[in-house]
Amino acid sequence: MTWPDSHKCPPLWEIRHEEWLGDESKTVHAYDAESAGEKYARITDGYGDYEFANGHEAEVKIRKARTDTEEPGPWETYTLSAEPSVEYFARRSGE
Repeated sequence: MTWPDSHKCPPLWEIRHEEWLGDESKTVHAYDAESAGEKYARITDGYGDYEFANGHEAEVKIRKARTDTEEPGPWETYTLSAEPSVEYFARRSGE
């Protein structure tokens, strides 16, 4: 499968989470810094510890990543957290 010529990935964002990553950073594609932080929290919780969903908050630094044509943006500080939610469903038995 190939991507259509019209496909364009969202910008790449760099995230520094010293508490868990030390001096390393992770990158994610997102449309803005806030959605990059939310995506990082979702991905991190997906590793199985669910620390954010269990009430953990973390302060991270986020900036637009360096590209071939642009220097990286300035670091901004965000606090990441989550609220677990439950969805209920009903379906007719036997279907």
